Amino acid sequence: MPIRPLDEWAVGRTQSLPLASLKDSVIGIDASHYINQHLLNQSTREALLGALGGFPFALRANIEKELQVLKNLGVSCIFVFNGLEFGKKEQRAQSQSSRSFEQAWDLYDQQQADQVVDAFSSAGTPPPETLFRFLQRILVQNGVQFMVAPYSAAAQLYYLASGTNPVIDSVYAPSEALLFDIDKLITRIDTEPAQFFWITKQTCKEELGRLSDEQFLEFCLLLGSPFLRSFPLFENPAFPGKNPTIRDALPMFNAAGRSALTLCAQFDEDRRMQELQYTDLYKRAYMVVKHHVFIDVEGRVGPLDAENAPSDVHELIGQRLPEELYFYLSKGILGADVPNYLTSGQVRVTLPLGTEDTEIYRQLVGDTLTPTRTQSMSLLANSLHRFYQTKVIEIRPWFDENSERSITLKGIPSVKETIQSWRLHGDKLPEGVKNIKTPRGSFKFAVQSLSDSDFVAKSFATKDTPALSSQDDILSNVMWRFMQLRGYIDDKHKLTSWGQCLSQALSAIDPADNLEEAIFLAIEMLRLNLLNTKPWFSHVSGGPMRGSEEDKTFNMLISRVACIAKLQHKSIGYSGPLSRQLLCYRSLISEVRSALRNLVEVVLASMLLSGDIDRDRDDWTQVAIKLPFIDDNDCGLGIAVRTYLDDLPLQANSTSPEARADVKAKGKDWFQHSESFTGNLDLAFKLWDAVYAGTQNAGREFKESKLWEDANKYNMARLSYLLFGALTALSGFANAGSAVKDLIPSNFDDVVLKSGKPALVEFFAPWCGHCKTLAPVYEELAQTFAFAEDKVTIAKVDADENRSLGKRFGVQGFPTVKWFDGKSDKPEEYKGGRDIDSLSAFITEKTGVKPRSAQKEASNVEFLNDVSFKTTVGTDKDVLVAFTAPWCGHCKSLAPTWESLANDFARESNVVIAKVDAEAENARALTKEQGVTGYPTIKFFPKGSTEPETYSGARSEEAFIKFINQKAGTHRAPGGGLDATAGTIAVLDKIVSEHVAAQKLDKLVVEVKKAAEGLEDKYAEYYVKAADKLSKNEGYAAKEVARLQKILAKGGSAPEKLDDIVSRSNILSRFVGDVKHDEL
Repeated sequence: MPIRPLDEWAVGRTQSLPLASLKDSVIGIDASHYINQHLLNQSTREALLGALGGFPFALRANIEKELQVLKNLGVSCIFVFNGLEFGKKEQRAQSQSSRSFEQAWDLYDQQQADQVVDAFSSAGTPPPETLFRFLQRILVQNGVQFMVAPYSAAAQLYYLASGTNPVIDSVYAPSEALLFDIDKLITRIDTEPAQFFWITKQTCKEELGRLSDEQFLEFCLLLGSPFLRSFPLFENPAFPGKNPTIRDALPMFNAAGRSALTLCAQFDEDRRMQELQYTDLYKRAYMVVKHHVFIDVEGRVGPLDAENAPSDVHELIGQRLPEELYFYLSKGILGADVPNYLTSGQVRVTLPLGTEDTEIYRQLVGDTLTPTRTQSMSLLANSLHRFYQTKVIEIRPWFDENSERSITLKGIPSVKETIQSWRLHGDKLPEGVKNIKTPRGSFKFAVQSLSDSDFVAKSFATKDTPALSSQDDILSNVMWRFMQLRGYIDDKHKLTSWGQCLSQALSAIDPADNLEEAIFLAIEMLRLNLLNTKPWFSHVSGGPMRGSEEDKTFNMLISRVACIAKLQHKSIGYSGPLSRQLLCYRSLISEVRSALRNLVEVVLASMLLSGDIDRDRDDWTQVAIKLPFIDDNDCGLGIAVRTYLDDLPLQANSTSPEARADVKAKGKDWFQHSESFTGNLDLAFKLWDAVYAGTQNAGREFKESKLWEDANKYNMARLSYLLFGALTALSGFANAGSAVKDLIPSNFDDVVLKSGKPALVEFFAPWCGHCKTLAPVYEELAQTFAFAEDKVTIAKVDADENRSLGKRFGVQGFPTVKWFDGKSDKPEEYKGGRDIDSLSAFITEKTGVKPRSAQKEASNVEFLNDVSFKTTVGTDKDVLVAFTAPWCGHCKSLAPTWESLANDFARESNVVIAKVDAEAENARALTKEQGVTGYPTIKFFPKGSTEPETYSGARSEEAFIKFINQKAGTHRAPGGGLDATAGTIAVLDKIVSEHVAAQKLDKLVVEVKKAAEGLEDKYAEYYVKAADKLSKNEGYAAKEVARLQKILAKGGSAPEKLDDIVSRSNILSRFVGDVKHDEL
């Protein structure tokens, strides 16, 4: 933090030079000052940051651009971050800033758009320490060095720049660095044009009246800095909070003989001096500067001018910690929060800038997060001196200065011992766990590994287990320990009910969506009773406004979930609608995230302090940035969802495809700089699906599953959506000819319990990711035992739809596989592997029946080479090609999806799903010609073109289908059926919607006939027929849809006939007046 009066005075006294003059030199940069420059500079400032929360959208791009300019000029950098708090910090109110934000919101509510931006821009910026980890990650990823000072970055920079072999050549820092013996100080760096501004300490002393070094130090301290607030008599009582000026302060200092202590003595009787005990504060600040603590290049920690330092430096700066811990702090392994709690004996809770002072926020930061903070402090204290293990930590919130809240560490059992058994090496993991296709340090890996019973049995480390060394081993063990502390894993290394909840939520997403962290945060918010529809913020604007009260309630819940993820936005300042309510809710998420980040860092630091990790390493910073919870959330995605759901009721038919399309089109204007409004909605609803899946498996502790179920119906399960789902499922079933028997309550007992024939039954849920993975394996299993259907049944139960069956047989998670002997209603739970060999062996063991390999169907994937490629691509067909290699693991993972995709489009004569073996002799020329360097590479060739588009989306069947449908104009769905828009014609749908809603059926026939004339679409005539029938019989459409459903359910229809039935059903659904088409 700068000495502001000195900054203002020095503006006209700086000099400038081209940045190129620093070539081959090393700049030491104060990270806080650097962040502030970006937050405050007019060219990089994002005006609405305080109204949206989170991180600036353009900050990363701006920083990386600057780093590249410096690198190109041959300038190296070392960033130095402030470390622990030092001295006694006073809790000062931010009344002026609070008023500024209040005024800005008032202007927004009054729709004074021209003034709102300036009002928020001038209201303030977040403190730089909230961006420390964000900047550290950028630096590591760009190969730039950084370190964290034990306390003040300014003191550390002085050490790095001094001595006979200085580490840095120049210092870029705020003016507080001049309190130390730094002669030349860079105050600003510009990249356009490439120049820097600097000032010398000697210039300052000369122009202030030839002050000596000691007088300069004393005067600067009195002006106000992080070391000491400004001298009260320098301040103008008429303008509280306003910085003093050099012009007013210097004469007073000179009149006191240029002595700070003399000046303090002259006004010793002043009330303000006495209330603050300012003279004592000054003396302490002076000693803190003179003997500030730094860390040297060998890792030793000590005070400046050690020979003359007092013996009680710890009383001035803070309680001393082990040098090893200072080292971990310096590498960014551990943040300052938890060590600060221990050394100061206090958790000082302040109201962040721009955060609404609400009762729920007070409750969260004052009480709800105390158990999590206690875990963090206790775990770190377990590895420190007994002095810390027995401390009483006071909680001092801004709203209760006399609070009696406290945490007594003395009586808490060792947290470290409860999790120390997690010390597993990757080479010792079972094959099933090694084959999990997700990063080792992820939440998904942590929960999936625990579904392997062999792993759980061997997961307890012994005392002679060697220390961990690889990053994967470290990160996975950190996550297991962290999740046990948070209650997702029990002391037997099994998932708890909340662990099962998390597992189900994570299984519902594609890793490419990058939503793991958001899902974990959402489950944490659920556990803390913070993710609900309680009207905590109804006193401020920005909530749902339209629709019924129920609509508004569901909108609020869905929008709050969306707030947990981040708005996908271009690298430019935000411009769009705001919501004070969602900003308030965002602050709750942010506090939970911060507490979790502190805990996961302490887990890593504790493992290092205990010797569980090999300390002979140089990848400290890389490990630290791979821990979760670095990215703070904004409320932008929540605003996008709330705006979308809030605008739909304004449409004539709020849930029709046309209404949704119209509102989504408006989104481009509302959120001009978002990467894709529709893409953001997709992301938000994927998060919703995952969290909803978790809530339906949350165990008895969770009491609001009905609310979530109703909200999910509001969000996703309108009648036409269910119709589409039923038609797709039925057509897919009929097409595939599944060998798996479907069970429902009405046939379960006859098929399974009374048949006298054993049965293997899978209980699944349609949204469950693990179920989707098991589905093709289970189908293959049924086909291999189809010849013995009189001896064993392979069946499945949709336990989400038929919950009574799941409850009856104690199903708590999905998928659950149970073995019934055909005589008893007491099944045996299958606990083996979920691969075809393990499942087949289990059935053979139980029945003596050996499987027969099912005859594989001919593949619908076309294999291309140098010759066939030329006769396939550029024709009248759209071609999606995967370039693969036989040895490539990702290609092997893609193979079954690619086969399914080819089957899905088998009935589309103008779509080709192809594959190229890039290492085959007859395809190498083609591979080189297409510039393929990695596998798999997927390219799309539109009909009539040999110019490809490289596919970069998710590698799921659903994502590929969506991509092809968009590019080729097809309407396929997973399973090979058709989607809800197949056969429909937009121009006719609009006419039908308008006339059916108004009950103008006679006019409907006339208008549809007129519009259908000249249309070449083969289903145009069917619209005319349906309109005519409906005009004569209002119940025609509903009855015909029901009839078509029966045909589909019966099965046996030819594939082409199935497509026609689904298409006609889609068209007819447009004629059902009360049908709502909800495809969020």
